[in-house]
Amino acid sequence: MKRLQKMSAYERAKKVYERIQEEKAREKIIRQEEREKRQANFQMYLHSKKKRNKVLRKCNKKGQPNLGAQVEILLEKLEKEDK
Repeated sequence: MKRLQKMSAYERAKKVYERIQEEKAREKIIRQEEREKRQANFQMYLHSKKKRNKVLRKCNKKGQPNLGAQVEILLEKLEKEDK
């Protein structure tokens, strides 16, 4: 049986460096995924906010607020809280 050769200091340092680089790359990927998820959630929030404001700004022919639309928004909000 052959005996395993000892690693030189250079080889040990190289392995440590490679391991650190792999950890950094893994952390970078995780941060990127979290950033994308946060961005998607923010875009979804903006979309829902825009939709809600559009409905709340609706007016009838005389310029008065459309209460039916406001009631719909409240109903959706209550149903969402129920689930």
